[in-house]
Amino acid sequence: KEDKFSGNVFFATSIDKTNSEDDTQNAFAVQGTAALGKINLTAELDYFFGENKNTDVDYIGTQLYVDANSNINDSTMAGVRLMYAMGTDKADEAQLSNLNRGAGFGDWLPYSFGIYDDGDVDPVFDLFGQHPMEIGGANSGTMAIAVYGEKVIKEKLALRGLLAYAAPSEDEVTALDSIININAGAEYEFAQDTVVQGCVNYIMPSFDDDRDDDAALGLFAGVRMNF
Repeated sequence: KEDKFSGNVFFATSIDKTNSEDDTQNAFAVQGTAALGKINLTAELDYFFGENKNTDVDYIGTQLYVDANSNINDSTMAGVRLMYAMGTDKADEAQLSNLNRGAGFGDWLPYSFGIYDDGDVDPVFDLFGQHPMEIGGANSGTMAIAVYGEKVIKEKLALRGLLAYAAPSEDEVTALDSIININAGAEYEFAQDTVVQGCVNYIMPSFDDDRDDDAALGLFAGVRMNF
């Protein structure tokens, strides 16, 4: 099989002039995909920087996402995902994981697996309440690994599942020790141009202090119709 490669380099900046001094956030990234024999590889490295001159805070952030998957046979796929984001415990620094500013811009959420895997519906980390690159809250960073797979049965039914482990990379700023996430979904072609979807997420957190660490369960379902 012929090896194939493609890549992108991009830069973005966001400048908030609401206050007397500029609040500038920047992102530089390199992204690439490759087909190496039977292995499909996707990777992205993001570097964030900038400064809020109103508060004398420097923005920092380095994060890496790597995904490798392969078709075991015509109906079965398996893969692994790795994520890392650098946090900080310095008072004059703030971690950036996107250029969102609460407006939904520059945010990339590459972690969910199941049916809702597009960022519009975020069953994994909306359920837990944190951004995946700041898994323990602001400035905490992330280290994560996930294994996942998909099985297609008679072309009409697709089953998908993921098992993930994540922990903060900077544990001085959070009480979160780790989380384990189980994500399972199914998609069934009920009729022509009509697909029924369902997804379940189960998240088990562990904390360093005595706060509640009960598991969280989320169920999602929908019908997609094309006209």
